[in-house]
Amino acid sequence: MSDAPDKAWSELALGASRFRWVETAALTAFMPLIGLWLRPEDPLFLEAELMWLVLGPLLSGLRYGFAHGFSSALGLLLAISWYWRNTELGTPYPVSEVAGLMLIGMLSGEFTDLWLRRLNKLETINDYRRQRLDEFTRAYHLLKISHDRLEHRLVGAAQSLRGALLDLKKALLENARARRGLAELGPMVMGIFTSHGFVQVAALYRLDERRRLLPQPIAVLGNAPNLSPSDPMLQRAIAGRCLVSVREVAEVSQPGDPLAVVPLEDVSGKMWAVLAVHEMPFIAFQSEHLHLLAVLGGHLADMFTQAQSADAGFDAAGADFKLRLRRAFEDQKKHRMPAMVVAVSFGPRAEEAGLPAVVAEQRRGLDQEWHTRRADGRPLLFVVMPLTDEQGLKGYRARLERMLTDRFPELIAEVQVEVRPIDGLTPVDQLLLELGAQGVGSGAPA
Repeated sequence: MSDAPDKAWSELALGASRFRWVETAALTAFMPLIGLWLRPEDPLFLEAELMWLVLGPLLSGLRYGFAHGFSSALGLLLAISWYWRNTELGTPYPVSEVAGLMLIGMLSGEFTDLWLRRLNKLETINDYRRQRLDEFTRAYHLLKISHDRLEHRLVGAAQSLRGALLDLKKALLENARARRGLAELGPMVMGIFTSHGFVQVAALYRLDERRRLLPQPIAVLGNAPNLSPSDPMLQRAIAGRCLVSVREVAEVSQPGDPLAVVPLEDVSGKMWAVLAVHEMPFIAFQSEHLHLLAVLGGHLADMFTQAQSADAGFDAAGADFKLRLRRAFEDQKKHRMPAMVVAVSFGPRAEEAGLPAVVAEQRRGLDQEWHTRRADGRPLLFVVMPLTDEQGLKGYRARLERMLTDRFPELIAEVQVEVRPIDGLTPVDQLLLELGAQGVGSGAPA
């Protein structure tokens, strides 16, 4: 932005610094020279009805300030004193005229200085605000470009996060049945962090049973340097069982050190792997997004555990429900991620009509159900809904009510739905007992 108008105004107010005193002297001598030409007998207008000499100090003071107005008045005072001493006017010394001359010169100059100080203050404030506006404009354009790039990247994504996790879930099941290791799915895991975690350069490392880093990464994205087993961020992430970023480490960062280390740990405490993130967009390097990476790492570790522990794969509903419910509890407790538990109980006629299985089909891909019975023998269906808030729950309930109204209007009275949010405080055993489950502590999910 140009500041030419401000400079022009300043020059108009102050004048050229080289000619200020010249102009002040000219204004001071102007009226005595006019008086010498028009009335030689009284060139200083001492006997005139109007004290014309006051124009010199007045104009000088108004134009340039106190010093010039006072100097002009002082020069005329000396001229009046010299004229009064060297001419025999027969009149007393013009004290009142001299006093008025000095006062007008000083007051007009002081008035100008006051407004010039205000003008300088406003110019300083304006310069600061213009500088801030320029900084804001540059930051705005950078953010706009970054936002457009992120938007294009999201629009071009082939699937949602839920879809990517479901695909990984199926691939893990196939690997478990074929007795293949996790290394073959490393690129797929890295693809999820790339597409939905905005990771640009990273490496995924396996850990042994004693949580020691295996030196060879199972997947690499970009030109990621090797991660040292003695890296302080790695040691802190393993010891604290949580995501660690450079903002939390006291040691000075060295070239090649990661920006963040994300542990892939399941709810039982088994740490499968760690993700060393070396590069990611600056706009994504904030607390909310780092929490998302930590939650994503936990969900992936849970999937690894499910694929390895159950011979029946993901069809072992009780074990899966237990794992998913504990993961939702940990996500709410550590990262404030919302989750819901839905308990649906059925009457005898609804059970005969096969309604529990139909209601279970209304769950989403990442939801996990568990079929059990209440103490009175009635069927009870639990559905844990991770990463679901009140708005997401409204969609599920609306879909369930629409299905019951359209297909089973006569059985609506035999279906009771109770919803409880996972608050990270109420233990999952107690939560299930409050919702009507029985035998939670003896082999059932808790």
